[in-house]
Amino acid sequence: MRELLSHQKRLLYKTCILSIILYGFPLWYFNKASLLYPLKELRKIQQRATFWILAVFHTFSSLGIKIIAGLIPIHLYLQKLSDKHQLKMQYGLGSRVMMTWSAAT
Repeated sequence: MRELLSHQKRLLYKTCILSIILYGFPLWYFNKASLLYPLKELRKIQQRATFWILAVFHTFSSLGIKIIAGLIPIHLYLQKLSDKHQLKMQYGLGSRVMMTWSAAT
């Protein structure tokens, strides 16, 4: 994978790795849950991926390197996903898709 360009690595991280590590996040990411350990682990994963994307040494600032790599901090990404999930649940978008699909079959 050394021959991948940085934008290809970023795309791979966003489409494959994030979807795998955040699978089922609405089950463990909600307001009253203790998120210290999961966020610590997710930050480690994101930091390793950021260094891999840009192929830099580990002496760089992790926040600065995320900005250069075009990644938002993981806690903000989770908040964005949570907000989208709450809107779906509030307006019943998931149930409409299922009703439309079942009516078509």
